[in-house]
This record gives sequence, structure tokens and C-alpha cells, in this order.
Amino acid sequence: MKRTFTLIELLVVIAIIGILASMLLPSLSKARRKAKIAVCLSNMKQANTATQLFVGGNDERFPFAKFPGMDTNTGRFWLGKYGTSGDYQVNVTQRPLNVYLGYTQDNIEVPVAGCPVTNLESNGYNHSGTDYMAAARQEYTDDLDTQTEAITINQVKDPVKMVLMGEIGGWHYAAWDQNPWRFDGFLHEPGKPFYGFTFVDGHAKNMKIHGGLGVNSSSDSINFRNF
Repeated sequence: MKRTFTLIELLVVIAIIGILASMLLPSLSKARRKAKIAVCLSNMKQANTATQLFVGGNDERFPFAKFPGMDTNTGRFWLGKYGTSGDYQVNVTQRPLNVYLGYTQDNIEVPVAGCPVTNLESNGYNHSGTDYMAAARQEYTDDLDTQTEAITINQVKDPVKMVLMGEIGGWHYAAWDQNPWRFDGFLHEPGKPFYGFTFVDGHAKNMKIHGGLGVNSSSDSINFRNF
């Protein structure tokens, strides 16, 4: 006679499978998150390459993205899609890096401008058209632009430390010296200020950032000002 599984044996097997699955799921979730973080950094590397191409074809100057009705040049205009916010309703063909990334039509998605992690948590991609911020804001003197134009790449004093582009949350977290927790919604890892940045010299890496540090401290390995 053929021996068959009893109900108890079947339940034991199902229970073992359930236990193994519960043990593996956290590891799988963490692996998926790391993969998304890697994609985020890869997107910024592509944006860095596009910036170098732009600089090479524009008298060695960085993009200066200031549009009619806007009070300031902001790095959120360098690449991305049409944003839902009134301040960021700037279309694809108006953003200077998009053409170097192959996005040449208005009203389309620009996935390289969205971080798979922060996109889910902060929705910055939909709001401003991008999850990344270039180091070009005229509120900060001596960065990658002035009041009227962008500086040339040869004017950057320390390309290794000078940030070209970073995640919006990391950019604000490093610059904000009070209540940086306001930007916790952008965190790669809950409770840890861990973000990706790409630098003028071309390299990119994920870094732990402390609130208010990294703006004009000569001892820091990250800088948003061209001092």
C-alpha cells in the first residue's frame, strides 16, 4: 500500500514553510530597498554625465535654470518632468539636462529624475518633477551660480568635495541647522540621515549626513558652497 501524508504531517510542513518565509521576508525587503538605493545613485551618476555634456557644449558653464516669474535659480529645474506644484510647472524640454538623457518631448515621464525610495515616501518626483537637487541656488552665495549666470567648471575650487547634485532630502538635511527631522520623510533608511550625492569631479556615493553640517565646513567631505 502507498503511504500518504497525514493531516498532521501536512500541517507541520505548512507551519515550517511559514516560519521560513517569516525569517526570509525581512532580508528580502532589505535587499529590495538596497537595490532601490543603488538605482537612485545610478540615476544621479547619469545626471552627472549629462551635466558634463552640457558643460562641454556651453562654454564650460553649469546650467542656470531660471524661468519667467521665478525669483530664484533652483537645481530642481535641471532635469525632470512637469511638476504638479505651481513653482515647478516647468516642462521637460525646458529643463536643460533632459535632452542629454534622451528626453526630448514635453509632458512625458522622466524616470531617471525619480528616486525609487524617496519617490514612495515623499512624492517629490510628482511635486517638483524630480527627487534630486543640484547645488545651484542663489540663496547660497558662491555655489554653482551667481545672481545672473552659472560659474564655469574651472572656477570650482574643490571638485572632489563640491556637490553637483544630491537627493532633495539630503541636500536640505545637510543645509538645515534647525529641526532637520522635517526632512525625515526623504530618508533612505528610517531614522538614519543616509543619502546619495554626486560631485563635480564625477564620483557619486551614499553618505550619512548630520543636520546642519556639510554646508561650509572646511573639514567636511561634502560641500555645497564653492569656498
